[in-house]
Amino acid sequence: MSLMEHDPANAESDRLIEGEQQRLQSDMDHQIIIAAPRVPSQIGWLLLGLLVGSSVAANDSWRYPSAEVVSVTEDMAVANRELMLGAMKRTNTIVKPEVSRFIKGTRTSTTYFVPSEQRPDVVASYYESLLTEKGTMLFSCDGRSCGSSNDWANGVFGESILYGPDQDQRYFIAEEGDTIRMVYIGLRGTRKLYVNVTVIDAGGDASSFASLAAKLVRDGRYLVDESRLSQELDIIAEWTVSQDTYRFAVVVHERKRRGETVGEAVRRTTARAEELMMQLVDRGVSPTRIEAYGIGPLAPIDQATIDRVELVLISQ
Repeated sequence: MSLMEHDPANAESDRLIEGEQQRLQSDMDHQIIIAAPRVPSQIGWLLLGLLVGSSVAANDSWRYPSAEVVSVTEDMAVANRELMLGAMKRTNTIVKPEVSRFIKGTRTSTTYFVPSEQRPDVVASYYESLLTEKGTMLFSCDGRSCGSSNDWANGVFGESILYGPDQDQRYFIAEEGDTIRMVYIGLRGTRKLYVNVTVIDAGGDASSFASLAAKLVRDGRYLVDESRLSQELDIIAEWTVSQDTYRFAVVVHERKRRGETVGEAVRRTTARAEELMMQLVDRGVSPTRIEAYGIGPLAPIDQATIDRVELVLISQ
């Protein structure tokens, strides 16, 4: 389908998109950077939903009230994941936890900024209650007893924005069935408070039929593992064919290539989305229940995850 014809009657959607982009750029210390060219109005409402909903991929029940999503990182490969069950200790140049173990699973990491709170203990109490209500606490620490904040922020979670004075950090790890959650709270020297919630899902093959269904219904979107694209398309087709009420969109995101305009990037990603859609139709998906959209670089989760393919639930 062609998405590039501009409809003057829908110009209002363009203005809404530009306003949302400007809002998301308001605090460059922690907000996602969004390009701000004009967008064809036919994809305007979908793009606006993706911009506003970039944080929807995170499970809202684990977001502190008023917190804002800084970044979301998903690794859907079933791989060995290290669980930090003790304080971080440094021996010569080697840093490792006092106690740890490994499990196989997928990993989703979400970092939040909490503009309404500067007291780590208040936020820690909130997450401790959630973790113990839903599961079993495996380990927790606070302040200097956790070790170096730098080791946690950069070494464990890979988020420098979490780094702050050692006395202002808090850490929890809890188990709920096949799910492990690690929560790290850090107060920066600027008195800005950040939280990382990392989820390890050890409940089997992350790209399985059941997992796809769960993520689409829960989050409204599914991040396709392009390293195993053919298998992913098989699973997507199987689940889509099994449903008779949902409609979906294949959405391709990709950064601009050298010398390319945003419009050209949108057209290129639209062509790829349509190609993937036809591969799903060839696998039995009804063409009346699936659409294709190319967004180019306009809706990044963060700067590290601009390039991606998503299956998005668009109606029921």
